[in-house]
Amino acid sequence: MLLGDFFHIIDLDNTKSETLTARIRFNKEHRIFKGHFPEFPVVPGVCMIQLIKEILAYYYKSPLFLSAGDNIKFLRFINPNIDDTVMVQARSVFVGNGKMKTEATIYKEKNKFLKFKGIFLKES
Repeated sequence: MLLGDFFHIIDLDNTKSETLTARIRFNKEHRIFKGHFPEFPVVPGVCMIQLIKEILAYYYKSPLFLSAGDNIKFLRFINPNIDDTVMVQARSVFVGNGKMKTEATIYKEKNKFLKFKGIFLKES
């Protein structure tokens, strides 16, 4: 789990139908950044996808499993020394059998870091 160690949720909003928006802060001192990369810390792509999953699991109070990553685009690096706080917006629709079709974006102001489309499964 990355939530609570690698990143923290500052606030969470779900006022838009089916859309969840979280403002998160990275732990710039986390050991991941010491190896990825020591002189130029970058949030690993797999961690970006994992944090989307963990934010959704936290909100829905249910463990999730990434079933499909239909379209994942890494658009920019996230350097936690520059962009320590970012926004995560996820629009999820339940399509039956515990499947949650999700489109998500990680961004800060006009800078988009990641665009994600995929399916999560609610674990029982």
